[in-house]
Order: sequence, then structure tokens, then C-alpha cells
Amino acid sequence: PRDKRQSYRLENLVNVTYCMELVREWFVLRREFEEALEVASEGKTKPASRTGGYEDGYFLGYCHREGGYVAMEPPPDGFDVKRIYGM
Repeated sequence: PRDKRQSYRLENLVNVTYCMELVREWFVLRREFEEALEVASEGKTKPASRTGGYEDGYFLGYCHREGGYVAMEPPPDGFDVKRIYGM
């Protein structure tokens, strides 16, 4: 925020609790996707290590510190993601 008025407006527009619930839901979906990808790729793609400890209740081990995001391993070349969902 550039000034106190902008900061005040942002605080009144954003529901931080709800935002963090959505962040957690994203990481739950990511974990499920990575696990399914490992199975569908026959072990060629491994889930990222979830050793981060930053706000673990929300980021589920995928962040080491603020800005320390643990990236997802990409699927192997030529892998059709539809295989995960049986399409």
C-alpha cells in the first residue's frame, strides 16, 4: 500500500481468513494432483518434498519461508495429463 488510506481500504475489502482457507485448499488439491501424477506416470514423476515449515497449516509443507515456495515437478515430456483422470 502506498499510504494509510489505501492500507485501510485493503483491510476492509479482504477477508484474510477466507483467503487463507482458499490457499490451503489449493495446496490440498496440489497434493492430490501430485500423488495421482506419480501413479499415472508410473513413478516417473515424484511429488515435491513437503519439508517446508512455513505456516504449515496453510501451505502443507510446500513453503520453507515467506517467498520460499517449493515448485511442483513437471510431468515427463509427452505425458498426457488426461491419464490422471482416466480420460
